[in-house]
Amino acid sequence: MLKALLLVLLLEFPVIALASPSFLVKPVLELDGHVGSPYRTKSISLAELERLGPPASLKTTTQWEKTPQVWTGVELTKLLEAIGAQGSTLQVKCLNDFVVEIPLHEIKTYHPILAYQKNGNLMPVRDKGPLIVIWPYDQYPEVKNQQKYHNWGAWQVQGLDVK
Repeated sequence: MLKALLLVLLLEFPVIALASPSFLVKPVLELDGHVGSPYRTKSISLAELERLGPPASLKTTTQWEKTPQVWTGVELTKLLEAIGAQGSTLQVKCLNDFVVEIPLHEIKTYHPILAYQKNGNLMPVRDKGPLIVIWPYDQYPEVKNQQKYHNWGAWQVQGLDVK
């Protein structure tokens, strides 16, 4: 009985941690590269991401979610504008050491979001969170049908480096 209780607590701990107010002010994203003040090599919290403007939402399937999900976060173009990004490429760094480089012109064309919620809930690391790049796969056939956009759908995002 005690083992079962401990297992439940361990499995639910990430959700409890995400629901706490301290998660909102804890840094979740490192910004680096050709960005302007005050963001130059800075960590920002979920609360700071939320303050960048009204949240953006996309209802779309992904390569790992076959039914449409509602993803909510900050539009990458707005985030890049807010941090004074000057460059041609966005390097996305993930917790598992996965790194992907996305041309900024692709971001400006299709307006992916850096999502922090799936279906209205914050995402723990075990569910690809706390941040994930979501492209409008269902809105644009060329995005859904080209592998590069699926490759650029990075999850467990921890850093953005503008080059």
